[in-house]
Amino acid sequence: MNRKIKNIVLSGLLLFTCGTATVNAEEEYIEAKGSYIKDELGNIYPIESRLVDTQMNVSEGMLSQTYEYDIQLPSDDMMIHGDDAYPGISTDGITKPGYDSHGTMSSYLTINYSISNSKYLLYSVKPSWTFYDTSVSIVSRALYYACYGPGINQWTQVYPYSNVTYNTGYSVYVPDEYGYGLGATLELTLQAAGGSRWEVNIYNPLFNNIPDPIGGRW
Repeated sequence: MNRKIKNIVLSGLLLFTCGTATVNAEEEYIEAKGSYIKDELGNIYPIESRLVDTQMNVSEGMLSQTYEYDIQLPSDDMMIHGDDAYPGISTDGITKPGYDSHGTMSSYLTINYSISNSKYLLYSVKPSWTFYDTSVSIVSRALYYACYGPGINQWTQVYPYSNVTYNTGYSVYVPDEYGYGLGATLELTLQAAGGSRWEVNIYNPLFNNIPDPIGGRW
């Protein structure tokens, strides 16, 4: 499990022995591993995210993890002129800033899970998004979530709506060990008024130790 999440969970368990505890992480934005924007030419741009909220119902062993994602579509100048117009390109092939001055949209992705005997069960997932640029719209979307491992085929794809909670119906707990994973991915295809499209991939794992991703996503 993410070390920051573990520290928050342990702090909550020390402070609260029953009831529900809420921790507002208010962390700085950092580049979100596994989250990205892809343009029509196949160029990859990073997305920044921050952990904004965790909740714990200690008596029931229920927890949640919410990340906020700052989604800024590349500017038209970057799309036309490519990397040469923006020298700050990393050696790993990920294009660095050269974005529009305003954020296009923000998105939140929450996973709710329970813990029992050091194993984890994904209980529900909640995506949401808000547009700041009204000239951009969603033309397709998909939500993938998994609580998966050897012999445990708990993996689902749904057509999501913003601010709606999706109960998984899963019943098998998985350990944070090699071959197992728990989390969610939100995929959006955005289109600007001029017709340009971008694929946005938003990723919120509690842990992912699966060597061969399911469908390229888990």
